Amino acid sequence: MDSLFSLNFSSGPCSNDSPHTAKKDTEFLSILGSSRFMVLLGHSQSQKKYFALKIFPSLHGQLHISYLNESRFACLSHPNLISYYSSGDSITDFSFFPKVTFSYIAMEFCPYGDFANLLHRLPFKTNEVLVRT
Repeated sequence: MDSLFSLNFSSGPCSNDSPHTAKKDTEFLSILGSSRFMVLLGHSQSQKKYFALKIFPSLHGQLHISYLNESRFACLSHPNLISYYSSGDSITDFSFFPKVTFSYIAMEFCPYGDFANLLHRLPFKTNEVLVRT
């Protein structure tokens, strides 16, 4: 699938660097989730990075409130937070969503899932000594 958005993988959305244009470089591999918002797994060939693309549909021509809330935190940088690469709003005529206006946030892909899933898979949940420490 071709993409029409720009991604800046080098230093995040709060930098003044010019974005990496992902027109022919980005490939979408699968759908990671679609409970409230669709999340796609993408891969940038030139940057050799996987990323998650969260898509927010518009509501009656307005930006989705969840997109506005999440995009406020794009400039935060900490080793324990998921990194935001890029965001954009009101894109139309995407090749795989024709004539739909939506917003997106491209973020770091976490291959092991969220923290809750990781805790359930680890063996220490049944070891009382480890749980108490």
